[in-house]
Amino acid sequence: MRQKLLLLAAVFFGILAFIFTYQQISMEKAKIRKSTIELDVVTLKKALSEGDEITADSLKPLRVTRSVDGALSREIPWSKRRQIIGRKVGMMIPAGTILTWFSIDQGSEESGKTGLTTRIGDGHKYAVAIPVDSVSSLNG
Repeated sequence: MRQKLLLLAAVFFGILAFIFTYQQISMEKAKIRKSTIELDVVTLKKALSEGDEITADSLKPLRVTRSVDGALSREIPWSKRRQIIGRKVGMMIPAGTILTWFSIDQGSEESGKTGLTTRIGDGHKYAVAIPVDSVSSLNG
C-alpha cells in the first residue's frame, strides 16, 4: 500500500511540475514576442558578383521578425532601398540573401580609400592580429 501511495505522489508531482514548466515557458514566449517587431528587409532576386551594380529589379522585400533592441543595424530595411540602388556590391552575394550595409562597396574614388579602410570611419582605429608562436618569434 505504501509503494502505491509513493507512486501516486510521484505521478502527481510530475504532472504538477509539467504544468508549472509549461506555464513558465508560455510566459517567456509571450515576453519575447512583445519585444519583437515585423518589418521588411532587402533581399536579392538574383546573385550579384563583386563590383556589380544594384538595380531596382534585382531587389525584393522579405518580411522578418527582429528584436526591438537594435539587432537590425546591419540589415537594410526595405524603406531605405533607394539609398543602395546604383551602388556596387563589395562581394559575391547569392540570390535570396538578406542585403546588409557591409555587403555594399563603401570605396570611393575621390577619397582614395580602398579595402578595409573604406569600412572604418574617420577617427576610428583598427587592429590586425598576427599569430605568433615560438618559431616565428625567434625568426623576427
